[in-house]
Amino acid sequence: MAKTNQPLAKQRPISVPQAAVVAIRRHLAEVTQHASAVHRPEAVHELHELRIAIKHLRYTLELFLEAPEMESALYPAEKKGLEALLTDLRHLQELLGNIHDADVLMPTLLKQLGRLVRKGYDKDADGAPIIGVHHVDLEGCEGLVALCRRIKEQRAQHYAELCKLWERPERQKLFSELSALLTRLESDLAQAHER
Repeated sequence: MAKTNQPLAKQRPISVPQAAVVAIRRHLAEVTQHASAVHRPEAVHELHELRIAIKHLRYTLELFLEAPEMESALYPAEKKGLEALLTDLRHLQELLGNIHDADVLMPTLLKQLGRLVRKGYDKDADGAPIIGVHHVDLEGCEGLVALCRRIKEQRAQHYAELCKLWERPERQKLFSELSALLTRLESDLAQAHER
């Protein structure tokens, strides 16, 4: 391959506020993309994707809020709004994590319940049908069923809390303010770039 002696075009390095706007806008779009899952409790995969999107948005906001360059780019009220948003994002992430834990744990418990029940039917090692009342650990089965019920109830509670938090006007306002902040920062950065 022939080498060229042409210099690479010099690009202006991207500033921390510019990087923040790009990354936060991308993660906010991911949250918005998966937001409809909040109203579908059976949307296990989508709720998990929403949790991941919220986690990315939260960590990105935390990272950029700590950057010294953001001090001069943000007004005090904006910084306060972002801190309130971070509180909501932490809570949403925790609720979605609890929901996901329940969704992942349930199949494991049901598989174990199936193992216990299977000992009471089918065939033994010699191929003869298993019969009798003493083959199944009914107490163990009852315990697993009770645990499954409790996990299902806890998931329902976490889901109800998620919906309540998601629908709060204050939370919705925080997301709107974040979008407005990103638009303002883009405008300010574009004006600074033109100078």
